[in-house]
Amino acid sequence: MTDRPQTLQSVPQVRLHRIKGIDTYEVLDMDLDALDAAVSEESRALGFLTFSAGALVSLVTTWLSSPPSKTVAVALLVSLTVVSALASAWFGLAYREARRRRPAVVARMRDRAKAG
Repeated sequence: MTDRPQTLQSVPQVRLHRIKGIDTYEVLDMDLDALDAAVSEESRALGFLTFSAGALVSLVTTWLSSPPSKTVAVALLVSLTVVSALASAWFGLAYREARRRRPAVVARMRDRAKAG
């Protein structure tokens, strides 16, 4: 008779949880298109907002930390800063508006599911 070393093996435990019910909802193709358009618009606005806000921070930092130089250079820097600030405000508003549209599309889908 050979003595084999005994190894400890863990026995897996199986837990069963019953699903009490599944709710399914019909979603129309136009709803998916509207949701996709809303998310796409939100992502695009956020990307442009990030770019313009980064440019604004960079221009303001450059403007404040640079030594006084020629008037043309300062005027160009100031004008770029103003344009970047306006772009940041515009894309910030576009992002805010796009974020408001998405919940409206989802609410419309849920309302139709409740009515049906």
